[in-house]
Order: sequence, then structure tokens, then C-alpha cells
Amino acid sequence: MTRSLRVAVIVTGLLLFGSLISELQAMIVTVLPWYQSFYD
Repeated sequence: MTRSLRVAVIVTGLLLFGSLISELQAMIVTVLPWYQSFYD
């Protein structure tokens, strides 16, 4: 029981982490061209 609970927590954390990374990637892709044009 405790071990399966730990596995569930780890899987949930990894899913949250993955969605966070994809959000960050989308944000970077959106901001980067604006950032470069700002510094040109």
C-alpha cells in the first residue's frame, strides 16, 4: 500500500513537472523573438 502510494505520488509529480516544462517551453518560444527584436 505504502509503496504503491509512493509510486502514485512520483508519477503525479513527473506529470506535473512535464506539463510545467512544456508551459515554460511555450513561454520561451513566445518571448524569445520579441526579446531578440528588443535588443536589435
